[in-house]
Amino acid sequence: RASRGRAEASCAAAPATEEEIPALLPEGTAAVAFLLGEEDGAALVLRRGAVAAVRGLPGRTRAREAAAAIRHEMERAFLGGGFGDRHARRLREDAEEALAAAGREFLEPALRGVPERRLVVLPHGPLHGLPFPALAPDRSVSVSPSLAFLRPRPGGATGPALLLAVADGAAASAGEEADRVAARLPGARVLRGADATRASFFAAAPGASVLHLATHGLFRSDNPLASALRLGDGWVAAHEVLGMRLGARLAVLSACESAVSRVAPGDEILGLARGFLGAGARALVASLWRVPDRPTADLMDLLYDGLAGGLLVDEALRRLDAAVEASGHWRHRRDPHRHRSHGRLLDLRLRKLHG
Repeated sequence: RASRGRAEASCAAAPATEEEIPALLPEGTAAVAFLLGEEDGAALVLRRGAVAAVRGLPGRTRAREAAAAIRHEMERAFLGGGFGDRHARRLREDAEEALAAAGREFLEPALRGVPERRLVVLPHGPLHGLPFPALAPDRSVSVSPSLAFLRPRPGGATGPALLLAVADGAAASAGEEADRVAARLPGARVLRGADATRASFFAAAPGASVLHLATHGLFRSDNPLASALRLGDGWVAAHEVLGMRLGARLAVLSACESAVSRVAPGDEILGLARGFLGAGARALVASLWRVPDRPTADLMDLLYDGLAGGLLVDEALRRLDAAVEASGHWRHRRDPHRHRSHGRLLDLRLRKLHG
């Protein structure tokens, strides 16, 4: 119970004050905080030494429509019977148009005259369902529930990385993914299949500096804190993670819909992301969509390659996106995995993985 209280406190930190903003935003970084009414919206653009209000944005009604349109296009790629392969080009064009429309309406007006190349987005209401990094592909974009998450937090974990992989017929590459990631993280501990138990997760996760779970994810819209990740002997739910005390610099949930949340009154996000961020993870990479097996393993290899080279988390993800865009291997397919990193949610510690 006391542990849960500490976790809740980390999610309910006091809002950042105007005086704090210059110190919280690193050089070259701007933040955009949205506030939506039902039909009209606004944004505060926060820069070091400057705060500007942008009015005349669409409201919740249009935000819900935009999020639903993007999700619809992503889900179409998973239709059976070879539908995705037969209509690959049209599916990709439709997805790109849905993303571009959301960017034109919500993000572009806020970014006019903003030169910073790194961006922290604070969504509001239905905007939590938008993949903001896909709306500004020329910038390194991260998403945060609050600027308060940018405050330095002492006491981070220093233990070796912990990787859990639960493979089956639908996630056959989970073990290979974990092996490839472990090769980038010296001393990493890898637990596979039956060894990736609930007990081992609860025992080892608090001391791990990096957490990586390659498995199945389940979002529960009826009870979002019961959303869960599959382990070798059962599922671990968001509310259980929320009761832990994590110090990981980075947590990667390589699982379907691991960033999907329900937005409660007060704009509180409820789901797996809430569990890991509330428990103390400094940065979180997760997906708003279902994710295919083998391409996800390839993307994780690209992500950790960038991190091992000293890039910040958002920089590594942007480089990953650019590499996939330029890759002839994926270019002409309707590939929902191309947008996988766009579904990420970060608490934006904006630090390198090492050091």
